Amino acid sequence: MSVKIELQNIISGNGEVRFGSTIQTINNYLRREKEAVSSTTNSEFKKAEETACLLKYIHKNNLWYESPDESKYIGEWAEQKIYKHDDPDYVLKLNSTVYYEYWEDYFNNLLLHN
Repeated sequence: MSVKIELQNIISGNGEVRFGSTIQTINNYLRREKEAVSSTTNSEFKKAEETACLLKYIHKNNLWYESPDESKYIGEWAEQKIYKHDDPDYVLKLNSTVYYEYWEDYFNNLLLHN
């Protein structure tokens, strides 16, 4: 399969998400945090709160990914920028989630298409 077809599959949501179990774990973490905050404060858990939780989780679990090598840039579509991955079977997809009200919605969408 050509890189172009693989890229189209990933952008359209039909491609494989390499770290599905990690995404599920993070999504479950966000859900628990949202429930804990909502039950104690009766306030809405917005994307800003989700982002703070994500940053805390990412830091604690050392999940930071270095900035992509710009020389590996392939292209972009809507809210995604696509880069070649060191493993030729994969690409790196950065997503701004601008079309999602919550990070949880974005992760659910990834898992749906995993």
